[in-house]
Amino acid sequence: MANLTEKQQTIIADITNEFIRVNAEKKPIKKGTLLRIDELVQQRDIDIENRYEIELYNKSMFVDFVSLVDDAIDTLNNELIDYGLKAFRFKGENVNQNLQYLYFFIDLIDNANTTIQGNGSSNNFSKYHIRLVAKNKLVSLGFKSGIPSIYKYKMFNGFAVIDDYGSWGPAAYKTIEDLALNSDLRNRINNFVKYK
Repeated sequence: MANLTEKQQTIIADITNEFIRVNAEKKPIKKGTLLRIDELVQQRDIDIENRYEIELYNKSMFVDFVSLVDDAIDTLNNELIDYGLKAFRFKGENVNQNLQYLYFFIDLIDNANTTIQGNGSSNNFSKYHIRLVAKNKLVSLGFKSGIPSIYKYKMFNGFAVIDDYGSWGPAAYKTIEDLALNSDLRNRINNFVKYK
């Protein structure tokens, strides 16, 4: 400090006094407030609870979805059985894998029964079997805490016929009666009737 001018020494003294004053005014930091870990844990707990409620909602909607498809299958079977055909689906679907899509089929009664017993082996389907799908619309939901996102059921989209290449157009048929008017489905059923 010996080489500093009086003005420089005054500036340094003012800065030092200011640091001392600011440090004296600082309030001690309360434990847990610096990183706000309590808030993070609380947000995670809220998100886990919300995720669980969505899972319960999805399960409830899935039960309704399966029931809707089973009713559609029963409606189809009321007309198909007389012609040696059967609509069916595989049992054991679960909400985690089948909430968005649920497949069902039309085939000859014997082939349908064999396919069901053979756990869906494609070797059991007849040449003209028909693949159908019921589809739901889902929305992806993320969480503030960063826990894994989840899909939530939004609405039933409808039914569709799956083509020979495994694709389908929009699932625009809201009822099985509407789907029955689909020309592609009618042509495929006609193949059964013609070549049975």
